Amino acid sequence: MNLPVSSRRFLRRTLAATAATAALAVTAACGSAGTGVDAASRTPDGIDCKPYAAWMGHAGTTVNYMHSAGNNVVAIPQIMQNFMDCTGITVKMDGHADFEGDLTKAVESGHAPDMATIYQPGLIKKFAESGAAKPLPPALAAKASSLWSKEFIGYGSDKDKQYGIPLTADVKSLVWYSPKEFAKNGWQVPATFGDMRNLTEKIAASGKAPWCAGFESGGNTGWPGTDWIEDFLLRTQPLDVYDGWVAHTVPFADPRIQSTFDLVGSYLKDDKLVHEAAGKIGTTPFQTSGLGVVEGKCSLYRMADFYGGMWPKGANVAPDGDVWAFYLPAVDPATVKPVLVAGEFEVAFSQRPEVQAVQEFTASQEYAVNRYKFGGSISPNNLAPMSLYAKPFDKLQAQILHDPKAVVRFDGSDMMPSSVGAGTFWQQIVKWVEGQSTADTTKAIDASWPKG
Repeated sequence: MNLPVSSRRFLRRTLAATAATAALAVTAACGSAGTGVDAASRTPDGIDCKPYAAWMGHAGTTVNYMHSAGNNVVAIPQIMQNFMDCTGITVKMDGHADFEGDLTKAVESGHAPDMATIYQPGLIKKFAESGAAKPLPPALAAKASSLWSKEFIGYGSDKDKQYGIPLTADVKSLVWYSPKEFAKNGWQVPATFGDMRNLTEKIAASGKAPWCAGFESGGNTGWPGTDWIEDFLLRTQPLDVYDGWVAHTVPFADPRIQSTFDLVGSYLKDDKLVHEAAGKIGTTPFQTSGLGVVEGKCSLYRMADFYGGMWPKGANVAPDGDVWAFYLPAVDPATVKPVLVAGEFEVAFSQRPEVQAVQEFTASQEYAVNRYKFGGSISPNNLAPMSLYAKPFDKLQAQILHDPKAVVRFDGSDMMPSSVGAGTFWQQIVKWVEGQSTADTTKAIDASWPKG
């Protein structure tokens, strides 16, 4: 089954990128290999090559690396440059607009790249089952549990073998608010899921709409609503219910899923609790809906980390500023803190030594530091020090992701068949928020699930 990258994930990555190009190739600038000089002491252009010594010995080789054209491609050469200069390995980046479609065709035709960045766990499993993807080198696999959480390892694995190296993580379980407004009114950031409901009702009692919400996103309309369902399901049902729902062993019509729809509806279908009343959520653009927080139209907006780059110029995005975010709280945060995420995984289709050297590098602290320095990405790697995140909002995300109580779950709609997760789920959630019953909505989505 072909599982293309959803436009929503592309949008997230494009918003994070400084620019995009279709393809680029960067060649190692260091030409001292084979001169008799100790490789570990080489300092091309003043670079300290000691951190890269473990991956030397493959100078003059090339690794072909396929990725999405919108995935921060300008930063990629900067992230890899020191590695290439010091090791002499050329990492040739090949960007594609229809990335997952083109990758699938390349793999199935026997022309797979050496490596690729994949954004959908289901695609990793597909390539693993076919034998195209190669498991992590034994030495790297042996230390995986010290590098990443068991959830991230699991999303990159198939049948107890790890194929995907987690590279980045996007934190989605966020609620945006105005610290200045909260301070003025004596409101507290909610510590629990129940506190969030109490805060919602307190704000409503003051005469103001607590929430803003918008599901409109052009041809991708509806996806913000799926995130509401996923976040609330993670907080009100056991984690295995979420996992079963994503795999459709727990159908949408299951009472536990329907009750989650109804709980979300108690927020979004109550005109007293949401600014976009009278069924207008489905036609309100998500890009502008959240601006109501700084415009005084509402006080809360549930949206992922990338929205931090969408606030108007001049808005002070800070813990004590015009706008900030808090973790969408758990029912019992002392026990478990569910975190809804999206992210990138690196998968190899070759086991050549130079390919494995790149894998070892991208699993390292050095890579995590470079990826943040040049790409601004939060790393799921446990070796990335919290001190790395110089910007307060980046540190907030990293703290949520690496909290000892955090339990990560990947975006549910991204893991479903694309005809559902990027199709009927989007379409039906819009009809639902505009008044369609939960029963009719869940029945329609179940009926659309591919057979077999």
